[in-house]
Amino acid sequence: MEEITLLLTGLFDEPLEDLGGLTPYEVAYHATLDWMESEGRVVPFFPPDNKGESGSLISLWGAQGEAAEGPLWAKARGIALEGKSAYCGRFVAAGQGTIVDVADELVSGAEGAHLCSLLSGEGVTFCHLQGPLFVLLVSGSPSHTPLLSPSEMVGRLWVELLPSGLERQISSRMAVLTEDELNELRLEMGQEPINALYLWGGGDGITLHAPQRLAATLCTSRPLLQGAALALNMKLGAAPPSALLESLTFLKQLDQTGSLYLDLPYLWQSTYKGDLREKIKRIEWLDRQFIAPLLDACVGKKRLRVMPLCRTSMRLGKVLPGGVRQICFP
Repeated sequence: MEEITLLLTGLFDEPLEDLGGLTPYEVAYHATLDWMESEGRVVPFFPPDNKGESGSLISLWGAQGEAAEGPLWAKARGIALEGKSAYCGRFVAAGQGTIVDVADELVSGAEGAHLCSLLSGEGVTFCHLQGPLFVLLVSGSPSHTPLLSPSEMVGRLWVELLPSGLERQISSRMAVLTEDELNELRLEMGQEPINALYLWGGGDGITLHAPQRLAATLCTSRPLLQGAALALNMKLGAAPPSALLESLTFLKQLDQTGSLYLDLPYLWQSTYKGDLREKIKRIEWLDRQFIAPLLDACVGKKRLRVMPLCRTSMRLGKVLPGGVRQICFP
C-alpha cells in the first residue's frame, strides 16, 4: 500500500506551566488525530540524540552517515564546497553590537541578495537562499555551532556568537555595511539596520548512504531537508503552499513513486518563535482543514502516517532529545 507521511515537527511538545502542565497538543482540539490514534496504530520512534531534524529524517529513512546543516543547505542549492566549510547563516539587526531583531520579515529577498553580493570577498563567499538566510563558504576546518532560538540570540553580542576562528574575518567584512545605502535608507525610514549575522551548523562534507535507493518523494520548502534527500538520491517534489493543501492537488505526485513525505513546517516555525497561541491554532487548522480531508482521500487506498521528527520545546524554542510517537492509519 502506498504511504503518505506528514512530517509535523513540533506537534508533540513538552508540558508548559502557562497551560497548567499540559502540552499545546493536549490543549488544542484535533478530532481527526484523536480518531486516527484510537482506530489506527501509535508507533514509537527514537531518533538519534543531538542530530536535529535532518538526523531524525535520515534515521527514519534507514540511512547511515553524518551531515551538518551547512553542507546540507549547500547541497540543496547546488553549491559545491570545493574543499571549503559551509555554515548556515542569518542576517540580523544589532544595536551597539547586541542582537535586537532576528525575524524572518526583517530582510526581504532582494535585500538578502544585495547583502550577500556586497559581503563576498577576501576568502568568504555569501550565497543567498531566501529572505535573511544564506550559506557561508570559508576556508579551513569547520567549527560546529548549534542553532539558537530567538530568545537565546536577542540581547547577546553577535560577534561572541560567531564560530571559533571566524570572529576577525567575519567582523571585518561586516564593517562595510555601516555606510551601505541600504542601511542608510532603512534608518531614514525608521527601520533597524541589517548590520550583523548569526552562523551555525558548520561542516565540510556529507557522508550519507542508504542500504538501497529510496523509492520516495520528499515535498519540502526547507533547504535542510532538501539537502538530506538529495544526498540520498531521493526525488524532490514541490511543497504546496498552504492555500493549496485543502485541494489535495499535491497527491498527483504519488503517481511517480510509492511513498510521499510531506513536510509542513508551520508547527516548528511557531515553536522556534515561541508563539504559543499561533501553535495551538495551527494544530487545530491542520487537523480540521488538511488532515481530515486527506484521511478521507486515503481510506482504502493509501496509508497515512503523522510523524513529528523530533521532540520540541516551546519554552526553549528548540529540538529536544528523546522519542516521539507516530500516528498511523490503517
